[in-house]
Amino acid sequence: MGRLDSDPNKARAAYNVGSLCQDRGEFAEAEWWYRLASEQGWSEATYRLGVLLEERGELAAALDLYREAAEAGNSGAMNELGMKCDSQGDTVGAEHWYRCSIEAGGTAARLNLGRLFQDCGEIDAAERVFREEASRGVITAYLLLGFLLQDHRDNLVEARLWLRTAAETGDPRAVRHYARFAYTCKKFDEAEWWFRRAMDLGDVHAMEDLGAVFEARGDLAQAEQWWLRAAEFGDPLAMLDLGSLAHRRGDDAGYRSWTLRAAELGSPLAMTWAGDIASAEGDVVGAERWYRKAAEA
Repeated sequence: MGRLDSDPNKARAAYNVGSLCQDRGEFAEAEWWYRLASEQGWSEATYRLGVLLEERGELAAALDLYREAAEAGNSGAMNELGMKCDSQGDTVGAEHWYRCSIEAGGTAARLNLGRLFQDCGEIDAAERVFREEASRGVITAYLLLGFLLQDHRDNLVEARLWLRTAAETGDPRAVRHYARFAYTCKKFDEAEWWFRRAMDLGDVHAMEDLGAVFEARGDLAQAEQWWLRAAEFGDPLAMLDLGSLAHRRGDDAGYRSWTLRAAELGSPLAMTWAGDIASAEGDVVGAERWYRKAAEA
């Protein structure tokens, strides 16, 4: 195929072909089209090419592309650079790139800036950002504002308002968060209703939470049934619940079996428990192996 000329319409078309190829999992073809569009100055193609390279482990090359796209004014690339700085503890660099992204019209960077403020202890600044985004109807902002009010303002009344507002949008993640808030407030009937709602929306992990609700009510038989159902879906936390329940019943074999199953699925807590079990059995080598895995997880 011949090289595209500098026609922006052709560059955009090449980018769109690359995007469609990427959606189909045709990554080599997507890369070719992204490079073609990038060469013609289509900054979104440069940014998406960087994402593609990072996903296959070429971080240095990806960073060069993010910088190139950012210099061309791409807000997504600026936000990406902000997140990279953030993850490395460079708060000054992170704030710089988030603000650049926002000025370039980026929306994701707004919440990232708010999170950065919160992580740095600038709670008032974080709250202002979250409230502004919540006023725009951003569901994640409802959640972040609710968590901030709960954790830093001790304002459970308004926290409940925002978390419930998020849940009422039907977003599965928000539904489960609100259910957990209700559980924390010991409103077990309300928590049960919302956990069941989360299940209806396809959140299989809500089964483990439902077990916790029944446990809090003292109904261990129902709790066990929900944990067994969650364990069937591979939920390691439910397996730990079942192991803990077996331990309380004096069922050491059950405790060991469920703990090891959860550990094999990569749960750091389960790995630590597996180390404890091995240590109690006199298996020093096995104990160290599990403790190392837990520490490195």
